[in-house]
Amino acid sequence: MGKRKSKVLLFVLLILTWQLLSAAVSEDNIKSYNILYELQKDPKNLRQALDCTLSTVMYAEENFPSQESAERLLRRIYSKIELFEQFGKDDPVLLAIIKESTSDLLSALKSIDEETDKYKNTYHLLDFVIKDFSEMIQTFHFERFIEYFSLNNLKDFQLIESINGKQMQILTSHIIDTIIQNDYYLNNTTYSGIVKLGKEKLMNYLSIQMNPYLDKKLVKTLEQQYSLLKAYIKLYRSFYGDQFEENIPKEKYDYFLELEEYYNYLSNVEILSRRFLTAEEQTLGTLFPVFFEYIKKYQSITLKTDKLNNAVLKMVKNASTRFSYGQNELLSEKYDLSELSVSNEAINESLKNLSMLLKTNAKKEEDKTQDLRSKFFPKPFFLIMILVVIGLIFLFILVLPLKLKGSLFKKIGLSTKALTLFEKAAIKHPMDPEIHIKTAQIYEKLGREEEAMNEYKIASKVLDMKED
Repeated sequence: MGKRKSKVLLFVLLILTWQLLSAAVSEDNIKSYNILYELQKDPKNLRQALDCTLSTVMYAEENFPSQESAERLLRRIYSKIELFEQFGKDDPVLLAIIKESTSDLLSALKSIDEETDKYKNTYHLLDFVIKDFSEMIQTFHFERFIEYFSLNNLKDFQLIESINGKQMQILTSHIIDTIIQNDYYLNNTTYSGIVKLGKEKLMNYLSIQMNPYLDKKLVKTLEQQYSLLKAYIKLYRSFYGDQFEENIPKEKYDYFLELEEYYNYLSNVEILSRRFLTAEEQTLGTLFPVFFEYIKKYQSITLKTDKLNNAVLKMVKNASTRFSYGQNELLSEKYDLSELSVSNEAINESLKNLSMLLKTNAKKEEDKTQDLRSKFFPKPFFLIMILVVIGLIFLFILVLPLKLKGSLFKKIGLSTKALTLFEKAAIKHPMDPEIHIKTAQIYEKLGREEEAMNEYKIASKVLDMKED
């Protein structure tokens, strides 16, 4: 009796609500709950869905999972009919909501240029979007996740607030994996979309989910940690703007700055190390002040990995290779390597060897200059010998290999001719790094920077292959 009474009360309430619609209540309109729910998704059949739902409530209430589900369905249908009156039947956003099609809704929202509250009265009907988003989290793909960014055009729609903590953990884990494995999708637009969609809730979960990935002892994953923290900083910067440093967790930000300093230093050391092998002799001296500063900065780098130590050691050895045959003017500068001392024994030993080498070369050059000044006296027969030697040199040039000819023309300033010879020599001897270096130097002198850089890269690859 009580069940019948509740059904009648519900029916009376609904009839009073819908009386202006002249609902047709008939036993012929009885349907199952699933059919009724699918029927109300068709914009053309909303009135029929109303009639059939009222009829089923009146004559077959047992078709509904519960009395509450019947009431919710009727309210849903009524809301959709009212929305049609408000927006019209040609509004693509409304049609997508009526159809309960997430893909259609996301597509329609892309055509909206800015955030709007025009559809605020429809938010209670967007449970289907929340359901589809939850399912997407389980079968996550970043491209599919990006599609949901168009929901940011619905002002105050709380998608992320609608999912539970377990789903948030899964979502943020997927975002972290995407950052670590491949940040191809991550640009300024993406960062903005993520923070607008997830807001502070997502940022907080992301901070927690990142913790297991961040550990200085995991040296093999430092690059992944750096990529993750860079993305994290960009998200905070996008969300908080100029106040991001005040809001970001200090420990994570400090660790990011430490990694940033480490990788910037490592990159600079590797570049200078290569530059020692490819620089023109006349410009080699300009590299030494930079080299000196990099050695001094080594001590301030808190992360001392094997990769870093090996890179610095290689830089010192490359410097020794190039400085082993000259550059006396360096000693006139105030750069005393003997004053430098670092915490790595191998680097320290290599620095000592370089310092001794520079001093030894300077002494030899000084002795040689003095010897030439004391022994060189112009005599007639000497002039004749010079002419003979010059004649022999010209004859000898004719049979010289291309590489040597190119070097000779380069020395006397005939860059274009030397370039032609080196290009021919490179074809015959592609694995000779010196040919590529000298070709690059001529390109650089001629202002052809891009071609010079390509030759430097080829020389570096050849040198690496020979080292291996």
